[in-house]
Amino acid sequence: MQHDHACMADDWAAARLPLQALMEGRQAAFSEADGAAFDRFVGRYDRHIRDEETVAYPAAQTLLAAPALEAMGSEMAARRKAPTPAR
Repeated sequence: MQHDHACMADDWAAARLPLQALMEGRQAAFSEADGAAFDRFVGRYDRHIRDEETVAYPAAQTLLAAPALEAMGSEMAARRKAPTPAR
């Protein structure tokens, strides 16, 4: 899972470049290579989320106490700048 985080950062860096170029008017369309970069990022991200939900989270729930689980959720939400769920 940690390795995925590093790979997703690399994938996002590659996908972000053509998106930013399009937004700034330096590029009018996406190339085949751009599409491949988008597909890599989306594919890895989808697999990672699925693995978190089906493997990592269930394992964490059996191994960690509630405060540790809440801290983990808060840290993940902060990384994504998402609001934390109210309890």
